[in-house]
Amino acid sequence: MTDLDRSDPPAGDLGLTHIALTVRDVEASVRFYRRYAGLHGIHERGSGTIRVGWISDLRRPFGLVLVERRIGPLRAWLARQLEGVRPAMHHIGIAVATRADVDRLCETARREGILRRPPRDAGHPVNYYGMIGDPDGNRLEVSCGQVMSIAFAEAFTDDAGRASGPELLENAPGGKRHHHKNGDDR
Repeated sequence: MTDLDRSDPPAGDLGLTHIALTVRDVEASVRFYRRYAGLHGIHERGSGTIRVGWISDLRRPFGLVLVERRIGPLRAWLARQLEGVRPAMHHIGIAVATRADVDRLCETARREGILRRPPRDAGHPVNYYGMIGDPDGNRLEVSCGQVMSIAFAEAFTDDAGRASGPELLENAPGGKRHHHKNGDDR
């Protein structure tokens, strides 16, 4: 074995990179997520029994991986039987700039028969949102004013209000763990 054989592979992404969804038709799903979520195709591959498409908002190295698998008639029948059995809150969230954007997307979805929950204001931190069904029955939440960024920033602030890093989420020296303001120990 040479030194080349023992070397580490090239560095890749770290952390949360994607969520994968099984879809019936990659192209239909890409069109849906482009129209309703502003996502763009960044990679595709495969033919025959498996096709894959990656889509992203192009703002960070994170995306949805859409996996289309050709299946036989028995598995197709079983999949149709289970289609309606999905957790009610199972969804993908996309933030848009204004309430008018939420209203416009939800109105388009209503006309197309895929609106699952009309826009509503759920108060802080969720704020204004609606739910749309994708071609495979997954839900897409379109929202305005959600504050995931505030929760993210608080996760990297110590008890004295100083900016810190992800080490606060791990065991601190001496076994002490960082306690968040909401009481959760993460």
